[in-house]
Amino acid sequence: MKQNENKHMNVHQNCSVGNWEAIFKAVHDLIMILDIDNRIIDANPAVFKSTGLSEDQVLGQFCYKIFHCTEKPSCDCPYVKLKNSHHQESCTMEMEALGRKYLVTVAPVFEGESGQMTKIVHIAKDITDLKKAEAASLDSEKKFQGIFDAASDGILVADIVDKKFVDANRAICELLGYTRDELFQLNVNDIHPQKDLPEIIEVFEKQVRRETVLGLELPVKRKDGSIFYADISSRPLKLGERQFLIGIFRDATLRLQAEQLLKAEKNKVQKYLDVASVMLVALNTEGEVTLINQQGCNVLKVNEEFALGKNWFDYFIPKETAQEVRKIFKRIMSGDLQPVEYYENQVVTQNGELRIIAFHNTILTDEKGVIVGTLSSGEDITDRKQAEEDKIKLEQQIQKNKKLESIGTLAGGIAHDFNNILSAILGNINLALFDTTLLETTRNLLAESEKASLRAKDLVQQLLTFSRGGDPVKETAALDTVIKDSANFVLLEIKLPANTIFR
Repeated sequence: MKQNENKHMNVHQNCSVGNWEAIFKAVHDLIMILDIDNRIIDANPAVFKSTGLSEDQVLGQFCYKIFHCTEKPSCDCPYVKLKNSHHQESCTMEMEALGRKYLVTVAPVFEGESGQMTKIVHIAKDITDLKKAEAASLDSEKKFQGIFDAASDGILVADIVDKKFVDANRAICELLGYTRDELFQLNVNDIHPQKDLPEIIEVFEKQVRRETVLGLELPVKRKDGSIFYADISSRPLKLGERQFLIGIFRDATLRLQAEQLLKAEKNKVQKYLDVASVMLVALNTEGEVTLINQQGCNVLKVNEEFALGKNWFDYFIPKETAQEVRKIFKRIMSGDLQPVEYYENQVVTQNGELRIIAFHNTILTDEKGVIVGTLSSGEDITDRKQAEEDKIKLEQQIQKNKKLESIGTLAGGIAHDFNNILSAILGNINLALFDTTLLETTRNLLAESEKASLRAKDLVQQLLTFSRGGDPVKETAALDTVIKDSANFVLLEIKLPANTIFR
């Protein structure tokens, strides 16, 4: 039985030794066994590979000569410390022969009942890349911290759960009047007015949910209790298992003051524009209205809010001419066509009325000379145009009346003279009809002549009426009589026999 136990123990020991040897050879760290004089007794293959030396060149040599190229161990060598402490020591060392940094760990090996230290296990782990990474990380962190503190805008980092601040840059400390340590004792609620907290928390939650990024003109309370307004841009950030909200604070005070001054100046300029007797309209390169004064609004029957931003050609030019006018405008904006300084153009008002505007135009350019739009002053000349047309029509009517008056005068003179002639003819016909010796045919002819003369006298009377400007005298007459008289007159003119005269 005992023989079997010894056999089993020997197998176990052989297996253990075999395993340790396999590990010793497979590990990439430099493993050496040193004697108490710092000579290398044994070394794993990683030592020979890293140094490029053979076993004969390594074994039996002093560790410090091979790896540190020195004649004695350095004062910070863990081997030196171990000889005094008799327990494991570690430190980071530069191995000059290899040009790399290692984490060196040495551990004592005690043998015998006296526990005398006979060997040293020396393990060197290459940490060059790790140190470089740490140095890069530290350098990156320093750079980030430098940028973080150099930012002109205030930056606060808050935990989204309790809203407490966990980081702050120099600018936000100056802006709020707190130190960084003081801010770390505060949360979001502490730097805003109490009455505005519902709005602030709503914006905070929306920024956490990524529903919005920028909160404009939010009230912020300083340490001394004074209030200023800031534009706060925030985004959520996950670090490890915790969620934070990074807020960038930009003091909006100067911007608001500038906007108020700009608004005041704009209102002042607008008042100057509104008192102008002409309409003023500015268009950008897309033809959109960027400025219009009160007179322009009055002409177009719109208010300023409606007109601003509207496309001039879509809303205020008649449809039948809009396309052509738009083409000309685009050519002017591209620089292909010089604008006409003065032109008359129809516009359409909001209620569909057409008005004629006399425009004076100028091109607007930026500081680089690039065309950015047009500015036009326009005078509503619709009524004047209508008056001019009415005047022309009146003058034409006067000329026509003058012509008619002249014709009437001429016609009156002719009528008087012709009337005198007709009177003599009728008088002679009447005298002739008293002659009892006249033949019946002759008497009939004289009677027809008398009728014709009377019709001529009626015509003369019409001419006299026309010459005086009166209305013609209208009388009813039998149509058959008029036809017979006219036919007899025509037959007499072509000298037909008397017996063909109509009765």
